Amino acid sequence: LTMPPDEFKELVVLPEGGECFEVPPHLLASTYNFSQFGEFCMRSQLDCVHGGDKIFDLKTRATHAIRNSFSREDPGVDPKDRYKRHVETYKIDKQRGQYNSFEREVYDMMRSAFLKYSVQLRIGRMHGAFVTYHNTAEIFGFQYIPLSTIDRLIFGNTHMALTHFDTAAKLISHILNTVIKSSGGGDGKPIRMSIAPFKESRMLIIESRPVLSEEVEMPEEGSKDDPKYSLTYGEPKSWYLWVRTKLNGEYTEEPWMFTEKDKFETEFCMIPTEDYQGQNFDISKFMTWPRD
Repeated sequence: LTMPPDEFKELVVLPEGGECFEVPPHLLASTYNFSQFGEFCMRSQLDCVHGGDKIFDLKTRATHAIRNSFSREDPGVDPKDRYKRHVETYKIDKQRGQYNSFEREVYDMMRSAFLKYSVQLRIGRMHGAFVTYHNTAEIFGFQYIPLSTIDRLIFGNTHMALTHFDTAAKLISHILNTVIKSSGGGDGKPIRMSIAPFKESRMLIIESRPVLSEEVEMPEEGSKDDPKYSLTYGEPKSWYLWVRTKLNGEYTEEPWMFTEKDKFETEFCMIPTEDYQGQNFDISKFMTWPRD
């Protein structure tokens, strides 16, 4: 993925008498798997394959001390260098425990990265992820985590994980179609869209702006800085989107656990903010709440 094959072969450490693995030609045709859902296509990059058909992803995971160092104030230290003091002071040296353990890293991934991993692996139809734990200077260990394990740790079971993925894809498809239609029906012009949750009422606030012009200022040759983008936007449009769930025929807002034996349903309603604020839209015709 990152260098020419001949150069890569020179860097591979082989056992005595061993030969470098040759990638099958059919795997060289594409480094992505594509999944279609409704009217849009999703793509996931493929990193590794085992046994000819078991595809898995590669992940590098810095220790939680390094990851959290960027959000802490450290007077007199460049934000990009805040992590460096944790390279020597924080190491993973045990299996379990609140700090300095592999258990802590898995716990942190359950709270953040696993949700992203589950979506990526499912789009790419992969079996799991091979995680490398490190502190940017030293590798502490490796762990292979199957997708089924990720499903169990963050959703409870694979059926719930599949239901969440399916429901989220339908919701995103509806949002995208609504935004595109409101901007002229997909005339090929770029749109910038933001989605923010309002958790107290299970509501999303969605805003879109047409991009009227775009200027790119490239960094000087040899610089590690990213290009600077300058965008000019048109007038914004915004929507509210409410979601409610029904489990076995009854509406519920409580946390739930369900299996293939249960019936889980999702309803949502997306309306322009000006219609709702101006009371030109009777949401009760579509949903029994929120009434206020």
